[in-house]
Parts: sequence; structure tokens; C-alpha cells
Amino acid sequence: MDSELILRIEQIIIATATILGLGFAVLKWVIPAGVRIHGALSKVDTIYAEVKPNGGASLRDSIDRQEKAIVEVRDGLEMADARAWAIVSSGKQPTWESGPDGGCLRANAALLELVGRSADQMAGNGWENILCNDDRKRVWLEWTDAVQRRRTFESSYRVSNHSSGARFLVDAKATPIIGRKGDLRGWIGVYNDVRPV
Repeated sequence: MDSELILRIEQIIIATATILGLGFAVLKWVIPAGVRIHGALSKVDTIYAEVKPNGGASLRDSIDRQEKAIVEVRDGLEMADARAWAIVSSGKQPTWESGPDGGCLRANAALLELVGRSADQMAGNGWENILCNDDRKRVWLEWTDAVQRRRTFESSYRVSNHSSGARFLVDAKATPIIGRKGDLRGWIGVYNDVRPV
């Protein structure tokens, strides 16, 4: 059992025991001081045999309900992300998403068509290959500075279409995505203006 799962099981057991009003002695027995649960399910089975609060509902039943709720929330978040990206993908404004390290995670069809590249070619740092040579170093430095400082990126630069050789001047803006706890999740970027050059 990996350590994240063990920690999650410990948290669920503590939360469930607290909700059910189980005493500290039971918690102490479930999670000895400073010791991780190994074989956590067998310990939960033991508690199940000894404690049946709430009209016969077992601690294991409560844990199962909480785990199901966690899966439902995770599925809901994944669905919300898929819907949001579907909206972005159906738009005509070139848009991309980058991870916390600044590498491209995905680009919509409008951006891929503009630069004549595939999603795989844009992935990671592949996006820098769309920059015209005269702008590449400057834009790379501006982008890495924004990534390191966790700030909004704004720049005008030229990109070229790999297939046709056409060049465009773009006004780009990428906004950091900051989680509830202040953790950087990545960036959403757009080309606000695209002009042939």
C-alpha cells in the first residue's frame, strides 16, 4: 500500500471516528502514536466487529461512503475540466494551457492551425519552435521569468506556421492558475490579437 493511500486511510478513519463520536481510546488503538497503518483494512475490520454506532452502521461502511464521495468529487472535477476545455477548444481564439513548470500541456485547434503544428509538437517546450528566430531568446527569457515569479505573462512576438511559412505578430497573455492554498497549477494563455506580417 503506498504512503499516500495509507495517509488518506488514516485521515478518513480519524474523520469518521470524530463524526461518529468514537472515543480517543479507539482512535489511539487504530493509529498508535507515530506509527503508520499497515494492513489498515484488517484493523478497520476489527473495529467493525467491536463498534457499530448509528443504528448498526459500521466504521468501514462510513469509510466506504467517504471514499465513494471522494471519487464522485474527483469525477466531477475532471468533467468540469473537460467541459471547460471543450468550450476553449471550440473557440476561434488561439489558446493554450501550461503546467506549473511552464511546459505546454495542451493547445486548442485554433492555435495548432495557426502555427501548423500538432499537439505533440507543441507539448512541453516544443512551443518555442513556433517563435521566429529574432524573437525566440527574448520571449523565452520573458516566459521563464513569468514562470519563476508566478506572474502574468504579456508579450508581443512573431510566430511562424510550420506548414506554410506564414508569419504572424501576436499579442500573447498567459494568466497563472493559483489553487486555493496558493499553489501554482499552471497558466492559461491566449493570443489576443493575431496579425499577418
